[in-house]
Amino acid sequence: MIAESNAIQWPFITDSEMELFQKHKYPAYYWYVVLHELLGHGTGKMMIEEPVNQFNFNPAEPPINLLDGLPIKT
Repeated sequence: MIAESNAIQWPFITDSEMELFQKHKYPAYYWYVVLHELLGHGTGKMMIEEPVNQFNFNPAEPPINLLDGLPIKT
């Protein structure tokens, strides 16, 4: 995070928590970005219908939902 300034960045973090915060700040931001890219951008493009009735998967045998074990409908 190059754009950091000398101003107080985290007014709600106490002095006793600052060392722990500094230690985990960048790894937490990294995982935030990774999850955003995968869940925010990636999941909406996994199963698409391009032009009408042209799919990037076999609609006769749709993938299985890992949460309930049923074929994905929408």
